[in-house]
Amino acid sequence: MGCDVSSPAAGQHRALGAYDIRGLVPEEVDETLAYRVGRAMVRCLGPGMYVVGRDMRPSSAALAQALASGLCAQGGDCLDLGLVATEEVYYAILQRRLRGGVMVTASHNPLPYNGMKIVGPGAMPLDRHGGLGALRQAVWQDGPAAGGRGRLWQGSVRDAYLDYLLGQVDVQALAGMRVVAECGCGMAGPLVRALGDRVPFALISLHEEPDQTLPMDIPNPMLKEQQDRIAETARRYGGQLTLAFDGDGDRCFFFDEHGTMVDGYYVLGLLIAACAMPGETVVLERRLLWYSLDVASRRGVRVVLAKAGHGFIKSAMRRHGAVYGGEMSGHHFFRSFGFCDSGMLPWLHVLAVMQQRGCGLADLVRTAREAFPISGERNRPLHGDTKETLLFVQHALQKEALESDWTDGLSMTFPKWRFNLRASNTESLLRLNVETRGDPRLLDDKVVLLDALLEEHERIPAPDQTGTRVRYG
Repeated sequence: MGCDVSSPAAGQHRALGAYDIRGLVPEEVDETLAYRVGRAMVRCLGPGMYVVGRDMRPSSAALAQALASGLCAQGGDCLDLGLVATEEVYYAILQRRLRGGVMVTASHNPLPYNGMKIVGPGAMPLDRHGGLGALRQAVWQDGPAAGGRGRLWQGSVRDAYLDYLLGQVDVQALAGMRVVAECGCGMAGPLVRALGDRVPFALISLHEEPDQTLPMDIPNPMLKEQQDRIAETARRYGGQLTLAFDGDGDRCFFFDEHGTMVDGYYVLGLLIAACAMPGETVVLERRLLWYSLDVASRRGVRVVLAKAGHGFIKSAMRRHGAVYGGEMSGHHFFRSFGFCDSGMLPWLHVLAVMQQRGCGLADLVRTAREAFPISGERNRPLHGDTKETLLFVQHALQKEALESDWTDGLSMTFPKWRFNLRASNTESLLRLNVETRGDPRLLDDKVVLLDALLEEHERIPAPDQTGTRVRYG
């Protein structure tokens, strides 16, 4: 490959995030960077077989090719899976005990972005505390040349992965059910289509062909306009369960039999109940907690809290041997899948729970919604210094608080309500979540209060050049 191997541009240093590489193409992520990442992986993780997969973005094919070329140039062998969902990369590493792998994707970010999700042996993520720092250094520096060039293969693990998925639940018991899957022209489509050929229930997949023109925009069911469209689809097709996926297929979103989206927070509780036996451990994040803690307590399940983000959740699960880990943003992690996240396993487990209890998804979560009402994640543009903003909010509310926690942004707990306010790991946004104990009116009041505090802080002028803050007269 004739890839430029010059030093990365200054903007490319910004692409290295908390647990992946992600940025604008080509200013921050380009073929030069991908090639150097491939070489750096072999220098950091050692020789052996690596796997590369990619999503449907227009820039992904060239980035994946450059990445594979870099791996081979440094003496690593490379299995190129082509267009796949992220979990197929993880499965290839686990099944074949490969040295590591990369999924070329920017998940749900807008089209001008792309990136690389990088994992090592056992599909363990490389993050700032577990190898990504060393990789960063190796990317920016020229290392020794390899003794010989590695080999490149094209292949697939899809059939074996389908066998694995179908062995995780009693699929035959699901006969007669009806599931609709809105794939959004992203990478979940081919997997869902292949599953549909092998299950005894109706699995209707829509927009299943990956399409780099993205006729419906990047699949991101967290966006209100996409939720409205998917809800209408759910009502039109009449599934007992309707699913939606993000661009690389590793996040799954649920709509009930009435076309109402079920917040990922309530799905966490269903999966704790489905996956964890008494005495086992689950790993959760801090954004919303009370419902998950209630489910875990009633089942005798131990809860460990971690920062949001797939690298943090997976690391905590491995340390504690957790059977399940979950984020309310739609990521679900399973010990049976090498502590990795999957977009397919969650809905298979939820469908099995629906069949076992003989009721629809709306009935499964009705009590939880009433007992633990939530605001839904409220995002606003990040202005100024995050820590300063969070300190302002804490100072305004600290007299009434029972507890403040800074592990992942700011969490504050009060007698009848709590909130978490944190900066996004991947976007320039502040994310606010509020919950109460059975009091929707209090929930509305506290959302208004926190919005007002954030707006008040945004109106405070920035410090002048002497460092003195200008105060209102």
